[in-house]
Amino acid sequence: MLNSQAQIRQAVAELTEAFGDRVPDEVIHEVAVATHVELRRTATVHAHLAVLTARRAARELAFTAIGVTMPQQQTAGLTPAR
Repeated sequence: MLNSQAQIRQAVAELTEAFGDRVPDEVIHEVAVATHVELRRTATVHAHLAVLTARRAARELAFTAIGVTMPQQQTAGLTPAR
């Protein structure tokens, strides 16, 4: 996997090759950097949500395994209602 700077350079090179005759290089670079930052932020949020989902599922399974049913979990506030 490429590091962030290498990914941005690669994206700029590809965009310059495709659109360099119609779009200034500065605009291409700004767009590549902004897009990269947004994708990293989004990926971080998705990773965090995946961890929370896995923890919630594990908690629900653990409670179910010891006999605490879903309605009891919801009544006690242990599991959000779906």
